[in-house]
Amino acid sequence: MKAGDVNESRLSLSGLGLITTLGYSVEEACAALRCGMARPAPVEGMTTWDVDVAQDLPLIGHPISVLTDGYQGVGRWFRLGQYALLDLLRYANLDSEDTAFWRACGFVVCLPTLDPERFNFRDDLARAMPQRLLHALRLPVDAQHCVCIEAGPVGPLMALQIARKKFATGSWHRAVILSLDSLVDEASLKWLAAQGRLKTPGHPVGLMGGEAGACILVEAPRQSGSREEAWVDACFVEESPGKHLPAVHWGQTLAGVIQQALAGGTRIGDVFGNLNGEVRRAMAWGTARVRIDEGALLPSTRETWLATSLGDVGTSAALVAICMATRAYARGYARGDASLVWSLSDEGASGACIVRRPIQR
Repeated sequence: MKAGDVNESRLSLSGLGLITTLGYSVEEACAALRCGMARPAPVEGMTTWDVDVAQDLPLIGHPISVLTDGYQGVGRWFRLGQYALLDLLRYANLDSEDTAFWRACGFVVCLPTLDPERFNFRDDLARAMPQRLLHALRLPVDAQHCVCIEAGPVGPLMALQIARKKFATGSWHRAVILSLDSLVDEASLKWLAAQGRLKTPGHPVGLMGGEAGACILVEAPRQSGSREEAWVDACFVEESPGKHLPAVHWGQTLAGVIQQALAGGTRIGDVFGNLNGEVRRAMAWGTARVRIDEGALLPSTRETWLATSLGDVGTSAALVAICMATRAYARGYARGDASLVWSLSDEGASGACIVRRPIQR
């Protein structure tokens, strides 16, 4: 692509916002993630039996205790969303009173799948999250431009597809995509424990719960104009081949979306994915990894797993990864000019996209 060309399928990424255990701003969090920091801590009100010492010990996870202790369910998501959006406004230097800007903006909130076995609140309370957040921050986004996606880890990639279609029709000029999830709230921990998925002294291959709010501002491609932090394109999502099928089938589906994302001859310097310590997800990634053409990977390709530092942040993983890839370009430590972001849901749905270094014009 020449410096003056515009790829109509490309999205310009011009703002980031992030709240995690490692920092209350995207710059702090990504710097801490880069150097491998982690802040695991006891999870409020949860214990696990340790057979070696014959006593209950606190369950360890990655809660943002200062921000979320005492909050559950949609209240916890609201806290994460409010602070992530405030960070986006700061980072991108956005004016909340610029009516013309916000009236041309879509707002997509990505939430976990509203599984009644996990959550005991009414679905409509979750689906009102976009309006509640806009009201709290006094952002004049048209209610008709609000979308709520309840698809778990592939939700943010679906949101990118929606934004591209809205830009193509001229319905939106830009979109804020926000993802919210917590796997350390009481209901989620009980749900995970009932399924035997938590990492404990007696079960070392489980997951450690985490939580995060992450958001990005994407805009239609331009020849010139406002700041571009990165480009996002080649976004693909595929439904699960079957929730109860062997992990190899999930891996084949994941390989398919990754191969579609790489079809343009892209060479990847960094890979970000949502491995979380569970055997099933690791087997799915292993199945997909051996199917990736080695010619699509640089010799120095680096693989980064967010859960090592943050625990499993569920729905937020893909946007956290996009923030990390974008900051790597801004700070000059990316391994190449393109990064692969992939995500796999608990049901086996897969998604992938490419985050590119923007060409300076």
